[in-house]
Formats: sequence, structure tokens, C-alpha cells
Amino acid sequence: MKAHDPTRPALISQQGPGPNPRTDFDDYHYPSVPSLKAMTNSPNRAKYPVILTEYAGAQDAWGHALIENWDVISSSDDYSGAFIWEWQDQGQLDKFPERWSIHSPGAPPADATPGAAPPISGIPTANLTTGMRPAGGGGTVTADRQIKPMPFWNLKMEYSPVNITAREVDMASGQCAVPIQNRYSFTDLAELTCRWQAFAGGKALAGGESQVAAKPRSTVNASFPATAGMDTLRLEFIHPDGRSICATTLHTKGDPGPAAPAALAAKGPVRLSETEQNVTVEAAGTQLVLDKHTGQITSWRADGQDVILGGPILNLGDISPAAAGRRGGAGGGGRGRGAAPGGAQPLHYSNLVVTASMVGSNARIAVTADVYQVFSYTPPLPYINLDGLNELKAQLTYTFDISPDAQADVTWNLAWKAADATAHEAGFKFLLPATTDRMSWFSESRWTEYPPGHIASPYGSVTSKDAAFGVTRRDVHWMSLSGASDFGVVALGLGKPLHAHEQADNNGVTLFLSSAIAPASMFAAGDDIRLTQSTPLTGAFRLRVASGGK
Repeated sequence: MKAHDPTRPALISQQGPGPNPRTDFDDYHYPSVPSLKAMTNSPNRAKYPVILTEYAGAQDAWGHALIENWDVISSSDDYSGAFIWEWQDQGQLDKFPERWSIHSPGAPPADATPGAAPPISGIPTANLTTGMRPAGGGGTVTADRQIKPMPFWNLKMEYSPVNITAREVDMASGQCAVPIQNRYSFTDLAELTCRWQAFAGGKALAGGESQVAAKPRSTVNASFPATAGMDTLRLEFIHPDGRSICATTLHTKGDPGPAAPAALAAKGPVRLSETEQNVTVEAAGTQLVLDKHTGQITSWRADGQDVILGGPILNLGDISPAAAGRRGGAGGGGRGRGAAPGGAQPLHYSNLVVTASMVGSNARIAVTADVYQVFSYTPPLPYINLDGLNELKAQLTYTFDISPDAQADVTWNLAWKAADATAHEAGFKFLLPATTDRMSWFSESRWTEYPPGHIASPYGSVTSKDAAFGVTRRDVHWMSLSGASDFGVVALGLGKPLHAHEQADNNGVTLFLSSAIAPASMFAAGDDIRLTQSTPLTGAFRLRVASGGK
């Protein structure tokens, strides 16, 4: 090829300048974000740009993995781009309806041990309406190229040549200034049309069109008219062929966003009482009862109606010894996790101490306990050392500060006392009534606009019948859960990261409130949760009883 056209760049996948110095790219599959960042310091950058011929992104409906990669790629000229895995689902359209219900289980290789299970699942049954047999479902579009709204939106916005990271605008001297980055390599942003609109309470006050001049790969502060009384500025960039390139909605500075359900009105001072068995706190017509022998809430009721049935229960998800490590994905360098022996195991408390006191106008309940975990497992587990698995211990402390308006500020600290390990989650869980079937939220998000029903939308409301009810929402400002009762519970951030998700079953609804959640696979983003004696895990959030059931 070089002999025919010496100007054409050459690429041999995953062969880079080390194995093949005649290539013109430093090529990788699924590098971790830290290693991707470190590539800018390689001496190879003087001659070869970096290109990712596979990277994760489409499988994560939230877009976090996509975002993490492109925050690095877009920040430097050292990266020429990346090929997502994968753009299109793999599938087969079967034209013979009489075969649609037939499943081919696949077959073991010819040299496999007799009786061995097939290494692959074979050809699945076809969709009985369309005849499509899925063979892989991680794409941004289906096998017949129908758009999947959630991953497609993430890709469209992250690939947008117009990048606006601002969330609010400051009005000064009759203008709104907005920093706008031009990610085009050769095109000035002035070739696009910017449509702007000023709103107040959802009502359009003014609007117009302008051109924002910004040289390729530059950032400018663009100005738009500030309309009296406006609370929102919407910008949309339109390509000359009529396509919408990107859109964003910015609130005026100081706008708090959607408000959480209000706290109950105080009905006098907090009342604190104790027996040998329980601590009881009464505030704003609610009654919280905590068992002194378990450190758990046995009930929190408002006007005789259940709001919380149990908790807090320490939740670390699966725990793996540090030796299990984080194992790379396809092509090396990806993010994975060693499995915990036997899966997630129950945590047990010992040496429990519960104290209760008044601190100013609030009632404080403090709980301290030694935590231990007994693993059950079936050997062999060749990739980890089983020594000491039954001695994973920590000391847990948590407090409830309950105010006259029935709000409880919860803070917790987990001091690890055993060998280093990793956890899948770090937080508490609470049991709510089974009738708690509606969830509303307001959280941080990558973008300000999403298509209807997108799970990464910064605010919304769903019921337990919606698939989005159980998904994890990161960086939550507040989340409320309500149902058949006249009252519900609201979880709010309290100066620490707060990630939340729910699980509904016949026993009730479990609310998970965590300060960190690890990635479920190499295709998702998340936190690296290390259990070490040197650094405790911590968290904080507020629980609020609020009126407003169905």
C-alpha cells in the first residue's frame, strides 16, 4: 500500500509502532481512562497519534463510559479518534417463518471433552413478528438500523462538535455570556445557525438567531440578549442542511432547579424516649422506633401510616479480596471485577452500642458496631487466596439527627479492620412498604436535554412498573418515593456524593442510598471502592418524611 501511495496512513489493528514500526497510529482496544490519559506522555506522541479501534460506550445507556473516554480524547490533539463498540447490533433476518421458533444450541468444538457444554449459545429463536434473530445487542442502532433512543442520544451529544458544559448563565449589562467550545477540526462555528430563546416559567419571552464565530478547536464566550424576567436560556445549533447539531437549556444563576417535596410542619419540640428495647423519637406527627439490640429502625410512621419499615442495613455489595483485583476486558486494559466467593454475603453486627440524647432541638441516635462477614464458598477458586476470608471485619458508626420537622440527617463511617479488599457498593439500604410504587428525582446529568423516557434525564417521575424504576441514579440532589399512603420519604444529598436505586418485590421496596457504586462491567462507569485500614468509607444524606401520596 505504501509503495502505491506513500501519503496514505497505515494501520494494523493492535500492532502499533512497537510490533510494527511501519504503522502510522498507536492503536489500542479498551484502555482504562488513567492509561488513556497517560498516553499523552509517551515519546511515541512525537510521531504517532493515538487511535482506539475499539472502546466501550454504546452498551451503557447512561453514557458514562462514553463520556469518560471522550473527555480525554477531545482535550488533546494527541488523539485522532475512536471506534465505538458497537455501532450496530448483530443479528440475522430469517425469511422462513416456519423456522422462527427453532433454537439452535450450538455445538462444542471437535476436540472438546465428550459431554461438554457448547461454548456458545448458538442461534436464538427469532422474533415471531419480524423474524429477526438477535446475535448481539450492544449497538446504538438495531441490526436493521433502527435507532435506539437512549444510546443514540448519548452518542449524538458526545460526538457533537459544539460543546457547552455550562449549567447556568449570569445576566449582566443586558447580556447572557455562555462559554462555547468548537470541536470542529476545520469548520468555524459561524457556519452554523444558533437559535436562542428566553423563557420564564416555561413560557417563551423572546428569541432570535445568530452566528457564533469560533475558530476550529477554540472556545469563545458568546453573548445573547438578557430578557427581563427570564429564568431559562435555550440554545440550539442548526447545520446548514437543517439538522439539529445540539441543544442545551441553561438556567439563570441561582436557580435551584426542581424542588423536593417539602418537609412536614413542626408540631412542637422533638420528643425522645427510651426503654430497654427501643429508642423512640416523635416529631411533626411521626414516630420513629429503633431497636437498641439491632441498631435498626423497626418502624417510622406518620399519622399511623408506615413510611419506613427497616434499616439502615450496611450495603457493600459483593466484596472481593484485593488479590482478586480488577481484571481487564477484551484486548486488555478494560475494567472488570473479580467475583466475590459465593456472591454477596450477609453482614453481621456484634458489640452493638446505641446511645440517644438531645442535641439542641434535635434528637440524636448514635450506633456503633463491629461488622463481620462469613463467606460460604465452593472450592476451587483458583484466582484468589482463600486465607482469612472469614475474618473480614470493620467498625461501623452511624448517627441520626432528627429535627422537629421529621427530617433525619444520617452520617456514617466504616473503618476497615481486615486485609485490603474491594466492594461493589458503599452505603445503606432501607425497606419501604410494598405500596411505595412512585419515584421522582432531581440529579446531575451530562446534558440538560434528553429525549422523553431517557433514564439519564436529570429529573422525572416513574412508577414501579417502569424499567427505569430500578436503575441507579448518580449524583442525586433528591429522590422521593411515595405510594398508597398519604406520606412518602425523600432522600436528599448532604455534602457527600449520593447515588440511589430501588428494588421492588413482594416484601416491599428496598431503597439503596450509597456514596459510591462500582462499575458493573467494563462497559460502564463507576467508583473504585477500596476497603483499606488507612482510609475509611464515609457517607451522608438526609431522610425527610413528606406528605403527598396518591
